[in-house]
Amino acid sequence: MQIARCSGVVVASLLGFQAITGIMGCSEVGGPTTDAVPLEGGHAEASVERALEGTLLIEVGHTSPEMDGFLVRADREVSLELTIEGRSTFADGSTSRSLVAGPGDVVRLPAILAADTVDESFVIGKVDGAEVDRQRIATLPEGGVEELKNSFKEMSGAVLHAGEAFAIVDEDAVASQASAIGSPAGILYAGEDDIIPLGLCVREAWGPGKVVWDFANPQASGYSSKPENAWNLVWASAPQQDTDGIYRSGWGCGQAFKIPDSCTATVAANGTISYCCNWAMQQLGHVCQWVNPGAIGWPNCPL
Repeated sequence: MQIARCSGVVVASLLGFQAITGIMGCSEVGGPTTDAVPLEGGHAEASVERALEGTLLIEVGHTSPEMDGFLVRADREVSLELTIEGRSTFADGSTSRSLVAGPGDVVRLPAILAADTVDESFVIGKVDGAEVDRQRIATLPEGGVEELKNSFKEMSGAVLHAGEAFAIVDEDAVASQASAIGSPAGILYAGEDDIIPLGLCVREAWGPGKVVWDFANPQASGYSSKPENAWNLVWASAPQQDTDGIYRSGWGCGQAFKIPDSCTATVAANGTISYCCNWAMQQLGHVCQWVNPGAIGWPNCPL
């Protein structure tokens, strides 16, 4: 891992570009946000400032370049841990990095290799063992970045940076502008394994994700749901629920169907699933998909 020097500050790079104002060798790229983490031993707090708010999008089979992305400020050396949760990895195939950074160090995050299929991963940053940042990485189909740039060219501030087969996008800008121009258009998929769209539907860009039970008693069929902003599962309940994803006893452990905030999935009595995702957010990789729930911090088994 390369370490560059930027006087007077500790910078832990995640995703994006350097964003330190008034310091030689650093340039301002965006307004950082700050989360404070208490340090042990009576030292002053360390704070993490996201240098560039955005989601990293990489096409299948491609690798993003090294990027800077958040700043860690401290008056002493701190332990930094970067872990990838999901199918993406660092370019060398690893999923975690640990290092120590002292005042004035600029730490570069290695390149990230996209998953081998459409995927949602996260880079988790920890300072002295405490999680301080969770950055989304979406793997898009081949050609997805060019399609995204063409789709969002009229949206101000949506695409923050784009390169060969990768882009950084402000998802809030996309969602707010898609809603503001009255564009709740969605793409309807006929089945959970069908990548060919069936037609158009209506779905707002904003959450929460929803599941519609198209029959009376989904609990009796073994379905359960992971509620929004909660870890414990609840039993499925018709006619619909706000959800992050659904489980079924017949699927066993290690299998769940993830439903993003911009999607609605409909489950039929015969077990088939169709779903509608907002078109703009679908361009950012927000699509319903099968996941290994234990690998993304969810309960691993259904109720």
